[in-house]
Amino acid sequence: MTTEAPQEKKKAVSFEDVENVANNMLTKGLTPSVNAIMDVTGGRRENVAGFLRDFWDKRDETTAKIADEIGSSEIGKLLAAEMHTIVLRRGPVEEPTNLTSLHKRSTHGQF
Repeated sequence: MTTEAPQEKKKAVSFEDVENVANNMLTKGLTPSVNAIMDVTGGRRENVAGFLRDFWDKRDETTAKIADEIGSSEIGKLLAAEMHTIVLRRGPVEEPTNLTSLHKRSTHGQF
């Protein structure tokens, strides 16, 4: 008779799990990677890799929306990416629909 510890069932990793860890890493100045996220969330490499690709696609889409409002130059795209990271650092807020709403929130102490 052997006494083995019961194996703990791993919960499936969700997109939200990967998104939260990736955003947390970005706010700390780290680049999210599959291995780094798996260290936190566990899960299968294929699932985490797919969710991380989806995360970058979603982030790129949001950044592109902000960049369109700033202007289509490369500087606009870089500014939009930095603005997106700053918003994440400040905590959860509704997604801005335009720069005017970003400006209103920043001048009213919401940033």
